Amino acid sequence: MNPQAIAAVLLMAGIVEGLVEYLAAPIAVLKPYLGWVSIVVGIAVALAFGLDLVPMLGVPEPYPLAGVVLTGVLIGRFGNHLSDFMATVRALPSTAGKP
Repeated sequence: MNPQAIAAVLLMAGIVEGLVEYLAAPIAVLKPYLGWVSIVVGIAVALAFGLDLVPMLGVPEPYPLAGVVLTGVLIGRFGNHLSDFMATVRALPSTAGKP
């Protein structure tokens, strides 16, 4: 697999996480649907940047757009997991200044 493509997907997942966390999360009506919002934003980012991981796996694509959409779902879901991880890290007690 191409490490640059994987790095691009990870970077885009971080961007999606930031967009959803700071733009969509404050909207109360979207709170229950943040996972879905993350997937939609991930697909939009994959479409905008033409990200497609499926050919790198050696899987033939009869419909090239399907690979981009699947990559977008992956970006969105990873962004959602990244958000959960960051919330867990923020909730940890601080040990700054303690030996």
